[in-house]
Amino acid sequence: MTSDSYESLFTRIKASDGCGIAYRVLNDRSDGKVPLVMLMGLTGISLDWQHFAMALSASRPVILMDNRGIGASCFAKADADEGPSSISLDRMARDVLDVVNAYRGSLRRTAAQFSNDGALEFDLLGLSMGGMIAQTVARLSVVSSASQPKQPKLRKLILMATTARSLVGHTALTPEVLTPHPNDTKMDVSRRMMKLNLPPNFDAAYPERFEEICALAVQGVRPFGVVFAQARAIGRLNGFIDGLKEIRVPTLVVHGTEDAVIPVKFGDELAQVLGGFAEYMKVEGGGHLVFEDGMGGKDVVKRVTGFLNSPLKLGLSKL
Repeated sequence: MTSDSYESLFTRIKASDGCGIAYRVLNDRSDGKVPLVMLMGLTGISLDWQHFAMALSASRPVILMDNRGIGASCFAKADADEGPSSISLDRMARDVLDVVNAYRGSLRRTAAQFSNDGALEFDLLGLSMGGMIAQTVARLSVVSSASQPKQPKLRKLILMATTARSLVGHTALTPEVLTPHPNDTKMDVSRRMMKLNLPPNFDAAYPERFEEICALAVQGVRPFGVVFAQARAIGRLNGFIDGLKEIRVPTLVVHGTEDAVIPVKFGDELAQVLGGFAEYMKVEGGGHLVFEDGMGGKDVVKRVTGFLNSPLKLGLSKL
């Protein structure tokens, strides 16, 4: 897929600082259903969700967006050279709310999507860095719900292969892995990264699927300057554990036991700190791309779909 054909799939909105944030909606005809927003991680673009997003969109609208500066999203022209400096978890979280507001403007009002005060309800799934952004969105939603009642309201949250702590000294995904070596091709870098992102021996067990995933990961616009700016934003992760106490929506934590990028102990901690607000799916043998098991990730699809479809439990209120 060329960059032009990829970008043609998206609507692009202007963020408050002038950046162009791109999003697309799967199953937009699922009128009346609460939409699910999906956020990719470091280096990722919405193309990387593949079968997982398509499966989840079978019963609801799914909003796929590219984080600022990557994929079909872009920086403000006036800031083209310094654009990566605008990348932070807080700024990317505000981009999410801008996208949800734009989607809200395109809808007919239906009872299932809107709360009594007219605010659009949405669900949110974040993978890796996307999960860090999702935690930030959840905290921002607490503030906006109190001061701006018609702002989008987070209904349910899914934190997938993510953390609320710094990963310094705990991750196998180092700058050396991301940086091209002399004579490296894009596929060489992709294979090196995917061996860390997927379960051990995935490349041997599913060689064709492994090559498909690696080939997909070099498609689209993924500037190294943006990737390293994303990594710096993750490196500034601080105080999120305390911030988890502000998240008071039903949350599903999903983590693979063989995750080399964000070890499973961080998923254990998320579930423990969230307490009664959290359900925990620990995927035995799962890697960092926990929805990718070489066979369509049906168990993860089933659990996520069931979580989203289940009624809100007593004592767990919407923001």
